[in-house]
Amino acid sequence: MILLYVDDLLITGNNIVLIQDCISKLKATFEMIDLGLLHFYLGMQVYQYKDCTYFSQSKYISDILQKFGMECKHAAIPVTPGITLSLNSNSQLADATVYRQLIGSLLYLTISRLDIAFAVNLMACFMQKPYVKHFNVVKQILRYVAGIRNLALKYDKLPSFVLSGFSDFDYGGDRDHRKSTFAYVFSIGSGAISWASKKQSTTALSTTEVEYRAMSVATQEAIWLRHLLKEIGYEQVHPSQISSDNQSAIALAKNHVSIREQSM
Repeated sequence: MILLYVDDLLITGNNIVLIQDCISKLKATFEMIDLGLLHFYLGMQVYQYKDCTYFSQSKYISDILQKFGMECKHAAIPVTPGITLSLNSNSQLADATVYRQLIGSLLYLTISRLDIAFAVNLMACFMQKPYVKHFNVVKQILRYVAGIRNLALKYDKLPSFVLSGFSDFDYGGDRDHRKSTFAYVFSIGSGAISWASKKQSTTALSTTEVEYRAMSVATQEAIWLRHLLKEIGYEQVHPSQISSDNQSAIALAKNHVSIREQSM
């Protein structure tokens, strides 16, 4: 049996005729049920209206909290700023199995919750040998998502779609290997469509180097997104803007002479 979801609110004209023709041909060959608009799929909730679409995982969050018994006081932020974590700790070892289950659940939650991407990426580094201190930070992340479980990503129906992004970094946040973590997020129109938080593979010697590498990765993602949008009929006519807060890295990116000298 084939389950087919068709969103007829977001397509018009010839596209509807083409899809209906495809459905008719599939029904003639396979046993198929047309379920109409997508509402729920793999823990993800979708609410579609004429002017906007909401994307949420509120039910999935409730299931996680119930499974791990974390229906408790809410936290204002996912992780305390400036917290120092290491692979070695003076605290006792935590239950590694439960810790890995929590991290796995939170990693899936980052599909719609970009605000916890950095915190989850940070705590995933300690899955091999977690301590109680690490476990307490993961509990704080759970308390945070418990307080914002009903929030959702909103995508408005706009006449034009402009791709733009932001890039940032955490210099030397890894206390064990002195590596930095970079992050980027891209939005098109009204809502975020692509984001990532990842530890860099090499150790940088300055904040300029870290930010420049972060901007480079973000640029690669922007190029890929522009090609994807072109293929689906939303070609970006104007350049995509990537914002950064490191003036030295911005100056380096604009100085093509300096870039060529470094590559030689």
